[in-house]
Amino acid sequence: MTLFAKHTDYQDSGLVSRVIPSMVTVEENVALTSVPLPEEIWAAIKSMDPDSAPGPDGFNGHFFVSCWDVVGPDVLNAVQYFFNHGQLSPSFNSGLIILIPKVDHADSIKQFRPIALTNFVFKIIPKIIALRLSSIASRIISPHQHALVPGRNISDCILTTSECFNLLDSKCHGGNLAIKVDITKAFDTLSWDFLLHVLQAFGFHPIFVQWVSALLLSAKLSLLINGRPVGYFSCGRGVRQGDPLSPLLFCLAEEVLSRGISLLVSSGQLQRISSPRGTLAPSHVLFADDIIVFCRGEKPNWRKIMKFFDEYGCVSGQVINKDKSQVFIGKHMHSRRHSVSDFLGIPLGSAPFMYLGAPIFHGKPRDSYFNNMVDKIRIRLSSWVSSLLSMAGRLQLIKSVIFSMFVYTFQVYAWPVSVLRKIEVWCRNFLWSGSIDKRGIPLVAWKSCCAPINEGGLGLKQLVLLNRSFLLKRCWEIFSGQSEGCSFIHSRFSRRQSYTPSSIWPGVRHFWGLVQANAQWLIGTGNKIYFWRDNFMGKPINDFFGANAMLQDNPDLVSHYINNGSWVLPPLLELHFPALCDMINQVPIAADPSINDKLIWTSSYSDSLNHIFLTCPFTIAIWNHFASLFELGVTPSSLLELLEFGMQAGRSPQIKELWLICFTSILWFVWHARNKTRFEGRCFSVKAVCRLISGHIRAASHLATGHMHNSVQDLRILKCFSATCRPRRAPSVVEVNWNPPSIGWVKINTDGAWKHNEGVGGYGAIFRDYKGHFLGAFASNLDVPSSVAAEVMAVIKAIELAWVRDWKHIWLEVDSSLVLDFIRRPSLVPWKLQIRWFNCLYQISQMHFKVSHIFREGNKVADVLANYGTLSSDFVWWDEPPPFLLVYYNSDVVGHPQFRFR
Repeated sequence: MTLFAKHTDYQDSGLVSRVIPSMVTVEENVALTSVPLPEEIWAAIKSMDPDSAPGPDGFNGHFFVSCWDVVGPDVLNAVQYFFNHGQLSPSFNSGLIILIPKVDHADSIKQFRPIALTNFVFKIIPKIIALRLSSIASRIISPHQHALVPGRNISDCILTTSECFNLLDSKCHGGNLAIKVDITKAFDTLSWDFLLHVLQAFGFHPIFVQWVSALLLSAKLSLLINGRPVGYFSCGRGVRQGDPLSPLLFCLAEEVLSRGISLLVSSGQLQRISSPRGTLAPSHVLFADDIIVFCRGEKPNWRKIMKFFDEYGCVSGQVINKDKSQVFIGKHMHSRRHSVSDFLGIPLGSAPFMYLGAPIFHGKPRDSYFNNMVDKIRIRLSSWVSSLLSMAGRLQLIKSVIFSMFVYTFQVYAWPVSVLRKIEVWCRNFLWSGSIDKRGIPLVAWKSCCAPINEGGLGLKQLVLLNRSFLLKRCWEIFSGQSEGCSFIHSRFSRRQSYTPSSIWPGVRHFWGLVQANAQWLIGTGNKIYFWRDNFMGKPINDFFGANAMLQDNPDLVSHYINNGSWVLPPLLELHFPALCDMINQVPIAADPSINDKLIWTSSYSDSLNHIFLTCPFTIAIWNHFASLFELGVTPSSLLELLEFGMQAGRSPQIKELWLICFTSILWFVWHARNKTRFEGRCFSVKAVCRLISGHIRAASHLATGHMHNSVQDLRILKCFSATCRPRRAPSVVEVNWNPPSIGWVKINTDGAWKHNEGVGGYGAIFRDYKGHFLGAFASNLDVPSSVAAEVMAVIKAIELAWVRDWKHIWLEVDSSLVLDFIRRPSLVPWKLQIRWFNCLYQISQMHFKVSHIFREGNKVADVLANYGTLSSDFVWWDEPPPFLLVYYNSDVVGHPQFRFR
């Protein structure tokens, strides 16, 4: 077939070497060219879709997985043979071409999409290469490309295109324009010589390039007509759609196009479209073969871009289809629109138009802009024959087909509510009657159908709420700068100016203030955080100056003020605002250069939860009732305080456990009553809820397995809930010993303390050598919200001091099992301490380090230091044991055991 035949010899114009840098490192090439182990081959097989259409041999993935014990050795040998020798056996790379029509009544090859069906066993090889290649794709593929790169998605492409399209009407000299480029059979006409040249320019090892060449040259294809293959022919160009490696190879080839346009911009030969002050609009957006270029409307710009496209087409084989391409003109060059179109040979386009399945338009979303998508949904629902579908079948079609059509546009636009209500009516009618025009007889309210399956619903979604949830997620992504498009939108909207015209802002503006108030950065490299206008210390620095417009537009990043992991602040700022500089210097910076900046959601719903569970008069009456039964007199300020009052020292274990049952029962039944009142309109009295809670406590009282005190108070409480009395049993005794470290090691014992009544905390640690001799100790006051944070802070400070003193053989011993969990899973650490904790782990990685747990009785020295810290006003360091510590310190030195009773 001429479509896949090589048309002309490759002629290198120097374009590839001009725009593609060598980026693949030696280490990456070693990983890319290694022979895969059986584990990697099996992982590749498991990652492939077992239900994908088989090739000429007829075997799909299920066959190879289920019969692996039989065929596995042969498959491993075949795959490893290729990676050892770079050769494929004849017919191993044979495939069938199936033509998928792109339009109704297709009658020419251009109106079909050729999809290759290759043997599953062959696809294992390109799949392994693709998985390896994807690990470096995000680094070597420019951010303008959004397809098939981890962390980038199609909605980012739509987002950027929509916002840039709205900027076309910005006033500037010469106006603005956009060119939507269509490439004729982009995948099928890509030159192999060009592709291999690109791989060489990127710095891929010759062995890797030879593997790719072998996969391309060995292909034999047969056209599938009426279900039967018709002959086999060789290919001379193109990458097969359906091959696991083809999309990544295509994206690498497209880098010449992307980097070429970027080079024109950076060299001043192509001007970006006009954008608000402090922002740089992207010059182009690519998603596979869907390309849009944005530039100024002066003649040299569009002449230069068309000249570049011609050069690219000559070397790559990818020729622009001018009939399907479109040019969009801003209003300030409206009078020249026809002359521009005639010169380019590209027809004029108008808004709204469809791009990547989403509408692109000017201004806020309107009903008419979504007519195309609404019509597709209506046609899809109407085309399904309801008589052949059960209700379960109709439900599945709505969930998997209809709702999936909204996913990308819901992340970009706030759809008109009237449109969403109309679609919901169609879905509801189709579910109950099988027709969008007949209402049917609803057996359950639509709201109940939209509840999660585990709550008794059908798992459908209310489209308005789904749209809002996607937009909230998008707003968060914009703030965190997860892509180039999100960073552009953030710089566009963060300057407190008018945002019209914009199609994005109407959707995210409802959530902008919410995210802005509750988002705070943790500093890693500082490359993503603006120093003056981003929040990394509780509120933006600019807010200390009354939202100064000049500072708001300042592009300085936090990384500009960091040197070797320390703050280097502007001298004028330190001179005139020393208090502010002290606050900045207290913000921790990641010591490990591999840690990236991270945006954290700092808010919680504690205020509303406190109202429901603590301060509401209804709830207060319930707490007072059960507090009197447990003989508690308390006016708590928090749920945690209330829980701890019921489990205070002096209470018997059985009463403490019974109080825990009571505490959780109250929370559950209050929440249950609140939801019944809120969603079903039911009304509950305090007495009714108390009866339910008491009944639940009685039913669960057997779970309180601790012993009681032989007191009238305990008997009275247990009788109230018909609980079985459990007298004290003889205690078991555990001997706890503190052991010194080995020679050359330093042992650190740490502890934290927190006094909830006073809201203050403290921490301390002691350093000892292999003889138990005193090397130093510290204690300090700390403003923390919990004892866990105090424990973590004690470890952080101890490791930091050990690092400064160059102690590289460390044995850390703690009495908190949570700290041990935090070392294994650092993401669990309270977010305010995460950066310092990551720094601590980084320092630990440079040491000979071990950690162990000891009971509190054996950690008495650190415990005394932590309690001393709650009383101190500043950090205290001792080179000699302080007097209040001598008794416990000497006990450890001489090896006196401690005893734990339980």
